[in-house]
Amino acid sequence: MRTILGAAVFLGVLSGAAVAQTPPETPLAPVFACADIASDQERLACYDRAVGEVRQATSAGRIVAVDREQAETLRRESFGLMLPSVFSLFSRPDGEEDSLDSNTYSVAQILAHVDGRHTFVMGNGQRWTQVEPERSRNIRTGDDVTVRRAAAGSFMMIGTRGGSAHRVRRVN
Repeated sequence: MRTILGAAVFLGVLSGAAVAQTPPETPLAPVFACADIASDQERLACYDRAVGEVRQATSAGRIVAVDREQAETLRRESFGLMLPSVFSLFSRPDGEEDSLDSNTYSVAQILAHVDGRHTFVMGNGQRWTQVEPERSRNIRTGDDVTVRRAAAGSFMMIGTRGGSAHRVRRVN
């Protein structure tokens, strides 16, 4: 009897997990469902109702439409920030990998800290700060730098002048 009860609980957990993994319905699903209605009058009424709901949700800010170009811009601008990834929601064409491993910036300003670390302010406003205090002679204002992903979620910045890379973290 315990075996049957254990199996029933196990199957219940598995079915709950399967339900939890079902992808959520997209906000446009009701609009797409209207296409399956045969009657012209009923289909039009369905479209009017569904589009009205989408319009209302968009006006209220519950739905935000983002095209692929905007998503790519957002993905590049958020590089280095420790945010939950919304980019997994956007499928990539032809199975292309959706990871951004590096980004190139122009250094607009270098701020020195009392503890020997430096903050690099990029032309787009991003700020990257050294994790360890070290000299930054190989990076100057106006230089282009590349920030790349490194081990264990860290980032390395290297300038075009060569020299050693600097372990950095994004601060804004």
